[in-house]
Amino acid sequence: SGVKQYLGILTQGFVGELTEEQHAIARKAYNANERQLETINQILHVAKADADQISIEPMSFDIVEMVKSIIEELRPQAAQKDIVIHLTTPNTCSVLADERYINMAIENLISNAIKYSNSARDVTVAITQTTRHTKVIVKDRGVGVKAADIDKLFVKFSRVDNTRSRQE
Repeated sequence: SGVKQYLGILTQGFVGELTEEQHAIARKAYNANERQLETINQILHVAKADADQISIEPMSFDIVEMVKSIIEELRPQAAQKDIVIHLTTPNTCSVLADERYINMAIENLISNAIKYSNSARDVTVAITQTTRHTKVIVKDRGVGVKAADIDKLFVKFSRVDNTRSRQE
């Protein structure tokens, strides 16, 4: 948080104007710091879940708007690998759930689809809804997971060993 404040002071010009190069470096540092804070927050959520201290607060919200927002945030990450994210969805889709945790789960799924796909491979996100269920489907053409490794996906802080996971 302290780093975030000092970078804010720099980028907002409180200690003088920065050159464009200095401003670009400060923005990169700010964004890297934001990613680290998000990682710390996710680890704290896992610790809370382990301690049965998570409180679920269901509320009605439009999951289509949420997914569109997540995709917009992840487009730069996808563009770096020449990946296009396609979205198929109804115009609106209201769900009753805890928005924070649904957002976190969907963001992780889409981010992982980008991370573990080779360059120039598309990622598809689809939302479907029946009278009882809403599905968010994320498809990629990444390296995949061997059947023998599927159980490893559900072990905290573990990764399936493959060429892409070593790079990431």
